[in-house]
Amino acid sequence: MLDSTYEKWLVPNHLDLAAVRFGGGDGLTLESAFIISMPVHLLKLHHDVMNGFSYSGTFFRFAADIDLGGLAWEPIGYMGGTFDKREFSGMIDGAGHTVGSFHVNAQDGKSAGFFGYLEYAVVQNLYIKDFVIANGDSVGGLAGYADTSTIASCYAEGRITSNSSNIGGLVGLASNCVIMNSASLVTINATDGNVAGGLCGYVYNGAKINNCESKGELRATNLAASGGFVGSLKDSTVENCHAHVALLTIDCGNIGGFGGIIRNCRLDWCTSSGSVSASNEETNATAGGFVGSTNSVLTRCIASGDASKGGEIGALGGFVGDVTRGAIYSSYSIGNVMGEGFVGGFAGVANCADDASTNIENCYCIGNITSNESKTMAGGFVGYMRRQGGNVIVSNCYSYGAISPKVKGFTSKESSGSIVDCVWHRDEGGVNTDGMDGRNIVSLSTKQFCDQDTFAGMGWNIYDLVGVWCYTDEIKPGRPHLNGLPVIKR
Repeated sequence: MLDSTYEKWLVPNHLDLAAVRFGGGDGLTLESAFIISMPVHLLKLHHDVMNGFSYSGTFFRFAADIDLGGLAWEPIGYMGGTFDKREFSGMIDGAGHTVGSFHVNAQDGKSAGFFGYLEYAVVQNLYIKDFVIANGDSVGGLAGYADTSTIASCYAEGRITSNSSNIGGLVGLASNCVIMNSASLVTINATDGNVAGGLCGYVYNGAKINNCESKGELRATNLAASGGFVGSLKDSTVENCHAHVALLTIDCGNIGGFGGIIRNCRLDWCTSSGSVSASNEETNATAGGFVGSTNSVLTRCIASGDASKGGEIGALGGFVGDVTRGAIYSSYSIGNVMGEGFVGGFAGVANCADDASTNIENCYCIGNITSNESKTMAGGFVGYMRRQGGNVIVSNCYSYGAISPKVKGFTSKESSGSIVDCVWHRDEGGVNTDGMDGRNIVSLSTKQFCDQDTFAGMGWNIYDLVGVWCYTDEIKPGRPHLNGLPVIKR
């Protein structure tokens, strides 16, 4: 039922929304799309969808910005369960226009956003701004729940406060969707829910996301996963996406500057720059500058924010908290790491299980590593490597930065697995031995790091323009850098 504040748009005639016409067009093609140019047209669309008309195969186009004037908005459609839903299944072209200034106090158990539920829909070129959303189940600024839909060139800017299961700045829950060229700038406060992310909360089932960006702040308490870009990502691909979201979490399970949990996915050319701060005195937390926990293939990804974690249990890494049966290639982290448990400048824990292996190849980390707890297993690159059935292989990687006395130069002495042609920078190190010396780990001085021949002599592919690695004048003092990746300075 519409909130009473909707009447402000219907006075003085109290229009029958079923009889209202859109601003033109017949909706049969994009060229003859139904025109949306007034608030009453949105109310008409809302009325029809909530009464069971999905507009499947119908086209809409915005012809003007629409300011809802602080209206208490009820989302267009909702997902409340398999037999309790109202979907929008049409195609909307926002044509670069904005819908702004509304708030949603969603019903518990139902998805919420400007759209509550999209199914087989297309939404493009639409900006949603100045919104405030509270409560609901799956919650996002543009859409609470999107299933088998396409979202292109859309933008969401506002605030979300919720104990929802799935919270995202743009989309709360996305299944088998394509999301491209879209962005969010949202402040999120999430409590006692499931997952939360700067752009999307939970993404799964073959979704594809590319050329997207999230900005803002995420504060989370007692969540399973939270991430600057996505809370939980499963069975999907992400390319060329970027998160600039500061994370501050309390008693959350998996925390990452880009993703909290990433399972069975492929990521390429993705970055995170926000700081990650996890306070977990009682809860086992896995936190990373890029991802908390993953078993996926990550290539050419960068984390450039500081990462810290409270509490003696769990894992913390400048790039990844825990990588198990996954692979990370040609990636790096630049930022300070401080915490207890399993702590590493790049990875907190690198683990394998059964017959599957974990690989970290051609990666590096730069930053200071601080861990003073006596129970800590900490290393300049990886805190703890654990081989169980399969193998953990770290090859052609380096760590560079100051390390506290409890931190070993490259990895803890308790580690097991295979290390091939890896190095750590000893001049700023607080220890003289590494704990795994003799296992293809070499400590180098600053002068040796600056000498390209040092690494070429170890068999690294380090020749300018054609090699995996290169030297660049942008990094001083000289250190190897991954060819083709941007140099991020701090």
